[in-house]
Amino acid sequence: MKNLQFTDNNIAAMLDENDQLCVSVIVPTHLSTFQNTEDFVALNNALTEAKKHLRAAHPKEAETLITALDAILDHEIFTVKGMGIGIYVSAHMSKLVYFTGPVTQKVIIGQGFELRDILYEQQLSAPYCYLMLTHNSARLFSGTMHHLTEVNDGIFPIKYTDDHEYEHPMRESGSHGNAFTRSSEKDKSVIAAIRENAFVQHVDSLLEPYLTGGKMLVVSSLSKELAAFKNESRHSSAIAALIERDLAYNSPNELEQKVWERMYTCIENNVAKHIADYKEKIGAGLGVEGIEEVWQAARQGRGALLLVEKDYKKTGFIAKEDDTVLHLVPPHTAHEILPDAIEKTIALVLQKNGKIIFTENDALADCQRIALITRY
Repeated sequence: MKNLQFTDNNIAAMLDENDQLCVSVIVPTHLSTFQNTEDFVALNNALTEAKKHLRAAHPKEAETLITALDAILDHEIFTVKGMGIGIYVSAHMSKLVYFTGPVTQKVIIGQGFELRDILYEQQLSAPYCYLMLTHNSARLFSGTMHHLTEVNDGIFPIKYTDDHEYEHPMRESGSHGNAFTRSSEKDKSVIAAIRENAFVQHVDSLLEPYLTGGKMLVVSSLSKELAAFKNESRHSSAIAALIERDLAYNSPNELEQKVWERMYTCIENNVAKHIADYKEKIGAGLGVEGIEEVWQAARQGRGALLLVEKDYKKTGFIAKEDDTVLHLVPPHTAHEILPDAIEKTIALVLQKNGKIIFTENDALADCQRIALITRY
């Protein structure tokens, strides 16, 4: 068993289990080590709950899945790396996930894995770069959510040293002496500014290999250096945020929090753009909303981008003879109950190569909590 990385390939493998009996156990964590802590007790209790349900509702498959759950506690060394842990087990796979962001406790047993927490984490955890500019240095960090790791690769960090030699002015007698001195000092400050701008340009020229794959960039500095970077940068399209402040003296935790606040705002702004884009698409007949309409479009393979509030859940029902229609009340014919029709809809869109964007709760209140940009 390995800690699951949030990649499209891993999510696709979990989606392949959509018609299999799957166990998803998610527990929030708080401490730096797992063994003999209240977090470990909470996980053990959640697994006990899962085992009880398996034996009661799925006796044929229960022992295979229970063995897999027990193997996690027997063989995995837990070192908590974030704010939650997830265990995903089916007859064919067993996955462990550490969540960097907060999660709520869930024990879900059904046809397919509960992917919502993984997908939301993936949305928030896109890697980015943070550049700290000061008057005499440039430090680069790779970031994932509120975790920063400084780059020390022989290129970064960079120290700026102004070793230019200035000629001292000739002193003249009379009232013009001070004027010559002031002129020389002015020339010196102009030259210093030119050299500082050259340093900023040099730093900017080194960033390209670190910004591959669409990575965004957060930059902090005092106003002079920040203005120079903004005006000179060849990577303006990658800039997510500019922080007009010297963060060099912040503690590591404060630094991470300040940078993540700005990066999170950028992510939320992008979500808002997707919502605005959806509303424009409605007029062109390329948008539907409400779980019943979204379900039908997703079943037809029309889903390009699904927007859904992150905690929105809805029980649904599908008739045995026609699964293209989602009912919100039980039909009179033989039917299947979907405890969370939203989760099933998410899986449908992903299986047909669509994308998912989660919004904050109530962000889609005027779109019935869920909306879909369609391909046609």
